[in-house]
Amino acid sequence: MAVAQVKVNRQRIFRWLAANIAAAPTDGAQNTNGQYNMSPKTTTGLITTGILLGLKAPTNVTAATAVAAGFSVIMWVLNPVTLAWFAATPVSVPYNQAFTTFDLDASTLYFQVDPASVSVAGSIDFHLTEQ
Repeated sequence: MAVAQVKVNRQRIFRWLAANIAAAPTDGAQNTNGQYNMSPKTTTGLITTGILLGLKAPTNVTAATAVAAGFSVIMWVLNPVTLAWFAATPVSVPYNQAFTTFDLDASTLYFQVDPASVSVAGSIDFHLTEQ
């Protein structure tokens, strides 16, 4: 049975050079912009409470290579009042595996990749789905 298009969660794909997202975001209005703004509601009308993150190796540019455990990804969440960034616990995410969290409502997010988890420099495709 096919799923109606309106029932599909929002998904976005971003490509970043691992070296460009190696640093933590900087607090304040004139500093680091978020990379991803979550929607307040899913396409089904429910409140957005989390994301699914998957990493893929791009095929048309040089792909970054992770250490054996995968890329160490730190998700940062912006406090919209103070404009301060707060880090979640780093997670190890290899290519082709998903990381899911239901621990946040609609938020502005920034993703950092620990340079120590990158063995060969290159790009990483981030697949984000709101849940």
